[in-house]
Amino acid sequence: MQELSNLKFEGKVHAITGDVRDPKSCVAAAQTLVDLYGKIDILVNGAAGNFLASASKLSSNGFKTVLEIDTLGTFNMSQAVFKASMANKGGIIINISATLHWNGSAL
Repeated sequence: MQELSNLKFEGKVHAITGDVRDPKSCVAAAQTLVDLYGKIDILVNGAAGNFLASASKLSSNGFKTVLEIDTLGTFNMSQAVFKASMANKGGIIINISATLHWNGSAL
């Protein structure tokens, strides 16, 4: 396996803060990138939320927040980037997920 420190990359990367639960925030982030670079080549959805608590101690609002980040956030960013750039110029969307559902884990 090759370490990242040995690889050479070309291109630009730009990070923008926002809230993936808010569609307007996602649209603004996507538009900012299109304004800066003309298009978006790759979107990596990796936002996740979790509260390390037993189900009996996790509030409904906490559970709702996890769902909003993990599911709606992925949809919101994908849709915003697709509409802002990828519908006309193509691109790649990568969704990163956990594998905890295979075995389960405490909390």
